[in-house]
Amino acid sequence: MVAESEAKPVLPPMTRALLLIEKWAHHRGDATSRGGGIFVPGRAEPVVHILHGSAPIYVRDLGKCLMALGVYDIPKEVRGRLAGAPMADRLQFYIGLREILMSCPRVGFGLAPAGALDPRDLERVVLDQTFQIAENDPASFNRFCDAIQETETILLRVADFMHAFVPLTSRTQTYSSGAPPPSELYR
Repeated sequence: MVAESEAKPVLPPMTRALLLIEKWAHHRGDATSRGGGIFVPGRAEPVVHILHGSAPIYVRDLGKCLMALGVYDIPKEVRGRLAGAPMADRLQFYIGLREILMSCPRVGFGLAPAGALDPRDLERVVLDQTFQIAENDPASFNRFCDAIQETETILLRVADFMHAFVPLTSRTQTYSSGAPPPSELYR
């Protein structure tokens, strides 16, 4: 029996906006699945998982707008190389990564754990983009497509950067996939 404090939050039903996003993703030819994430401790939220290209994108409903999320876990090979790298190389790595992350002004980013000042401490890159939609507005569909494409493009550029830093067996091996992202994204 699970103690009440350890019980998993109940996932509320999909929102109208998320159902529309799922429909639009199918219209584009993208595979989708439904899931849930915990972004605020103790409160589960429905999430649509969209597989567009080779990187999974998650969409959550924030009420007045939606948020597209992309997650990239920094490979252990990259972290291992950074551990033994001189300060100049670590600084060059950090500058290159920040340049990619700041290349699209509509895509926000977070580095986990929060407050990590040394690239050796980085574990994850989280990308996000907020956007608004209206059901019968063709511009909303275009904005949704832009949000998914821009978030995935930056995610792929991060993967390419990591692959160039340390040749990896697969460029897509470290995308977080499966269950939607947990609250640890924003540690």
